[in-house]
Amino acid sequence: MRSFIAVELDRSLIPKVTDIQSRITEGKIKFVEPDNLHFTLKFLSEITEQKAQSVISHLKEVCSSFSPFTIQLKKVGVFPSLNNVRVIWIGTESDEFYTLSKLVDSSMAKLGFRQEKDITPHLTVGRVKAPGNKARLRDQIESLADTEIGEMMVSSVALKKSELTKKGPIYTNIEEITL
Repeated sequence: MRSFIAVELDRSLIPKVTDIQSRITEGKIKFVEPDNLHFTLKFLSEITEQKAQSVISHLKEVCSSFSPFTIQLKKVGVFPSLNNVRVIWIGTESDEFYTLSKLVDSSMAKLGFRQEKDITPHLTVGRVKAPGNKARLRDQIESLADTEIGEMMVSSVALKKSELTKKGPIYTNIEEITL
């Protein structure tokens, strides 16, 4: 099954995120559906049921060292760069969230998943299919760069299954682990 590890976006912040999405009008962009907004901590790709159980066991160990904490959602950014926008995201400001992300990544490396060199906890809001007028797209994103979206409590991490369909991905929780 295609899977990933994520933190759900607090539902109260969805209108603010969709407002950000509506302000980026240049180019052909596939915006993430409101119900699918989440912070990906680790994309695992295809895993077996047996591997999923190992992932859950490792996640429980990582999550046991955390209590719920608050993160600030602020700053609109892109990967890989403003001159070559492929992904548009909203960042977070939280040392704890960064630490959680790093520990999840290193824990998954013990199970054979590739370890990331650079970790930037973020909420993907859109994927650019065609940039259109690159200067206009860059200006729209730069005008949102310092936007403050709000704060939310991180109280759990989920292993999710992703089913790709013609209408878009369908995400289902396999297991949710509380902090």
